[in-house]
Amino acid sequence: MAQWKKIITSGSNAALNNITASNDISASGNLFISSSENSTTSFNTLVIDTNTGQVFHTGSYAGGGGGGGNGTQITLGADTTGNNNFTSNTTITTAIDNIDTILGLLAPAKPPNLSAINLIFHSDTTNYSAKDKDNNTVTNVTNTTNPSFVSSENFYNGDSGTLTAQTSQDGGGNYVDSNNLRGDRILTVNDDSGTYNILQIVDDVDPYVGQVGKSGFYKELSVKLNPTSLTINNVGDYTRKRLALIHDETGPSPGISIDFTVDSNPATDIENLAFDYNESINGFHYQSGIKYLGNDNTITQSHTVTIDSNANFVKLDGTISQTTSNISFHNEPTKTVTTWTPGQSYNVTHSLDINDSIFSTSSVQTQVRSFNASGSHAITSLGKTLLIDSTNENEIVPVVKSSPNAVSRKLSGNTIYPDYGTSVSTFGGTFTSATSLTTTNKFELQFANQYYHWPAATDYSSHTPPGPNYTGISGDSSNNNLRYATFNLGTITDKGTVTLNIFNTYGFDNALIQTSDNFQLHLKVMVGNEVITDWINGNGQFSGAGNTLSLNGIGGLAPGGHTSGGNGSSFVRVITFGDVVVTGTVYVRIGWSVSGGTNPLSTSTRKFKYIYKS
Repeated sequence: MAQWKKIITSGSNAALNNITASNDISASGNLFISSSENSTTSFNTLVIDTNTGQVFHTGSYAGGGGGGGNGTQITLGADTTGNNNFTSNTTITTAIDNIDTILGLLAPAKPPNLSAINLIFHSDTTNYSAKDKDNNTVTNVTNTTNPSFVSSENFYNGDSGTLTAQTSQDGGGNYVDSNNLRGDRILTVNDDSGTYNILQIVDDVDPYVGQVGKSGFYKELSVKLNPTSLTINNVGDYTRKRLALIHDETGPSPGISIDFTVDSNPATDIENLAFDYNESINGFHYQSGIKYLGNDNTITQSHTVTIDSNANFVKLDGTISQTTSNISFHNEPTKTVTTWTPGQSYNVTHSLDINDSIFSTSSVQTQVRSFNASGSHAITSLGKTLLIDSTNENEIVPVVKSSPNAVSRKLSGNTIYPDYGTSVSTFGGTFTSATSLTTTNKFELQFANQYYHWPAATDYSSHTPPGPNYTGISGDSSNNNLRYATFNLGTITDKGTVTLNIFNTYGFDNALIQTSDNFQLHLKVMVGNEVITDWINGNGQFSGAGNTLSLNGIGGLAPGGHTSGGNGSSFVRVITFGDVVVTGTVYVRIGWSVSGGTNPLSTSTRKFKYIYKS
């Protein structure tokens, strides 16, 4: 079949399916093409030489046509020189990230965006966590209707955007536009610090102001948010409130927020406070004829505590009451709850252990502390005159010393130089702490607050525990009205001297010879019932000749080795036997008159803790 050809003449129009040319195609008018979009990045880009009209392909700018692509696809198309040395295939995104990293090494750290920080309570607003009636922990509770909040850090950007603070009283369901619950500010490059209803811009500053090479990059904001006239939740209402802060550039809606509760915070109520003692239950110990409470004894306290009928919360640890005292003389137990109902009451009884190292003969208070959810609220007190001595409860063995230096208290007898024996007037018999100091011919010093001292003329019958009446107490009329303390200090073997250490003294004369208060210090050595020495005077000097064995009252102070010290120091006396050595049991008897004072708490009272030999 013959092949027909169409001849196109000048000025005519032709519609052709395909044109294939082995040489150039040129046109005096426009030459149009139709293209399709393709995302393949290996294709090159067509460009035109506007002088000749020729079209060429060149380096890859983007895959696909149409709208042009994005930074992760567009490449530079040519290598660069300089610090970065980008290649023609480097994408725009990679190049910008690299440049940004270098700039970041030169620029100071940028303040955080608002979206990266938190809202917290301002330090002027009481806030706490608490437990609700079902024992659930609830955080961010406050008892003020005008709380204040701040951002946890200063934030970016103080130069642009809109900053908004808004408050919802229903947990974020609805934000109220009233002036007491909302504040807005359109930020400028100027200083925007000021108050805009509840929004207070405290600072709008360059964080690096004045620092060469760092200032001028950023502006950061410091804010305080002050919603007012918030409603207090009624009993049973656990609805949360929400405060939100929005920066439409660095912390866009919903911004950052804090949920909180405004509570009335009522305290528990304390009633029926009682303070009881029963010696068969609570116990006691004797010292110098007086019953004291010590650290093995107790007192009983009871009270009723009621949770307020309007309470939504209790303290976080569940404490609704705590038993205390004005001088911390006992442990401090608490009453705690887990689940509870408003208005519920609890009857509480505590057996209170007496603390160690307490001394009191006057009125003390047991106390009960009530609580609201935020912490301690008030104290209810009840006084009682207690006899407490838990400092040192053993006047017979006031200090533990191993043999042959063991120390024990013995009966003192009466007269200046008593004989050894078991009768009332002799020394060396068994001392009993339960024996009253007013017993006939028993002229003993009192032991209280860990010191031996002259007893106070006090009637203890109305105290707790009840005790003896010492108001008429007196001294040994046969010996300048002195009272004494006598100790077995253990044994010596072939010794020419004995050193007496009177430990922790107060009210003593700072002199070798004591002249105040008719002071006496005597030492005697025995072997069983056999007298080895008569009473040697430890407050008189040795003559230097012979021995001190066979004359009551002979001076026995050795030439040296003594210390008189001051208050709180030891009083040391070296007693000599002269030109002989002695073996036996050492007894020492110390005493003085009432002028030395009677208050064991006073530093001017003549007193000591114990005596031992060395």
